[in-house]
Amino acid sequence: MSNRSPQGDFSRTRARIQRLRDAKLFGAWVSQLVGNRVLVRRSPDLECRPGDLFHFQLFGKDSSLLFPAEFVVETQDVLVFEIQKPPRQVASSESPRINVRGLIGRATVEASVIDLEIVDMSLEGMGALANEPIPQGTEVDIEVSGPPGTVTGKAHVRNCRETVVGGTYRIGFEVTAIDRTNQARWRSYFSEAA
Repeated sequence: MSNRSPQGDFSRTRARIQRLRDAKLFGAWVSQLVGNRVLVRRSPDLECRPGDLFHFQLFGKDSSLLFPAEFVVETQDVLVFEIQKPPRQVASSESPRINVRGLIGRATVEASVIDLEIVDMSLEGMGALANEPIPQGTEVDIEVSGPPGTVTGKAHVRNCRETVVGGTYRIGFEVTAIDRTNQARWRSYFSEAA
């Protein structure tokens, strides 16, 4: 099975999903877009009932896809939706983020070091999970480690919220300063993940 639709590759990209019965919005990660089905990684806060209708926006590298879909079935770790109308391709309204695995990091706030599990990346920033919060607006030193090497730099905390599971915090970082060598490594993380 291919992850590539006629409109482009949307596997491992972010999706914004709105459940139509109550207009609730969710963020999710696309596992695959195949034929008239979109497979989404299961998320604890995304509750679906068979027949539920959703509006999807998938954020790819060069464009976004918009389409309505109906929830079909849930497997062990994937939610399956059937696309109801042909997707409409539009210009992306935001920078694409790619779901990543296996990257770890640290954020240093004053003298405190907080371990991070990196969950998504863009060319401008990253999302991470941590066991303690970092207040929005905080400036931090960051370090991200993975296959191409370690990247160090500075970042601004854009948002921080406790996850549905509790005891873990989802933190969004905007990278504000990294040197040229680290910029090349950062881009390689992003392109390898894509």
